[in-house]
Amino acid sequence: MRPFLTALTLTTIAMILLWWQQRSAIAGLRSQLHAAPPPAAAPERPGNSLPKQKRHKLVEPRLRMADGSPVVTSHNLIRGTLQVTEYLRGKSWRELEALLSSDKQEFSAESAGLSFGVWSALGELDPRAALALAAKGHEEGFSIVLHDWLIRDRAAALAWFHEQPDSEAKASFLGVAGMVLAGSNPEIILHLTSSIADPDIQRKSLTLGLISQGLTDLDTVITRFPELPDSASKGEVLQSLIMFHGQEHPQELLELALPLAMESPGSQQMLGMLAGQLAAKDPHAALQWLTARPEPEFARLRGDSAGLPMAPLGQLDTATVEAAARALPAADHDWIMANHYAGIPLPDPAAVLTEVS
Repeated sequence: MRPFLTALTLTTIAMILLWWQQRSAIAGLRSQLHAAPPPAAAPERPGNSLPKQKRHKLVEPRLRMADGSPVVTSHNLIRGTLQVTEYLRGKSWRELEALLSSDKQEFSAESAGLSFGVWSALGELDPRAALALAAKGHEEGFSIVLHDWLIRDRAAALAWFHEQPDSEAKASFLGVAGMVLAGSNPEIILHLTSSIADPDIQRKSLTLGLISQGLTDLDTVITRFPELPDSASKGEVLQSLIMFHGQEHPQELLELALPLAMESPGSQQMLGMLAGQLAAKDPHAALQWLTARPEPEFARLRGDSAGLPMAPLGQLDTATVEAAARALPAADHDWIMANHYAGIPLPDPAAVLTEVS
């Protein structure tokens, strides 16, 4: 398997495991709340003795090989998933569907890997039937089956997509397709989105497609960012791009975020965080970029920046910073200089105070 597909598969497994862990924990808490009796006053105890802690019962393995040995022999979740997948080889559709509906209240490497392994096996047997089954309240299965199908037989998966009426399923398809196909065919998301007539489904499809495409192809998503039809969609895509690329590409993302923040006065686009990452990466480039901003953008950046995020400007010579900021309005000039002085090491605080005054 190519390195990209290996990394993608492991990332998908990790996302599913985290999702399953959260869902299982919430289900467990709910069951405890419903089952708990009304609180009663604690009985008085002589002395300072403490009540004994109730010991948690170990989770017994449910899946066993023909010789009686447990399927999952590791507490590592990803390794447990691979062991479950091996166990499922050769199972019939009926056996797989029965495992899918079995009790999964306790969280373990076995239960976490079971969902992923069963849906992968169902998709190999009959991807169309597996997608139909996933549509009946099994959201986790939809992405797993589509991901595998797009890798194994792209033409058949795309044919299935074009046969479907406009629906939430088509929008979800674009999210998976963006991860699998963006590297080999970056225009695929635009082509597939344009085949959807319903404007709401089309908007959601484009948003999900660009979010997933942004994991591996930032340049294409930046180029296509203006195609998003509204501020809400742009905000969703931008937040995803910041999460994955903010540290390495802060300037490019600031240039997307600032105009969007100007369009939506109440929105928060992490401007201060991106400005700080830009200054930390290259203080001189950050100073040049910042002093070239139009006044409305500069004012919005200052307003959305808590503290002094561009303190790395303190690494530059004071005369250089002062010369670059001299022509700016007073508020902008003072903000830049405050960031600069905040970042200067203070071996002699009195000398710095003298220079500032």
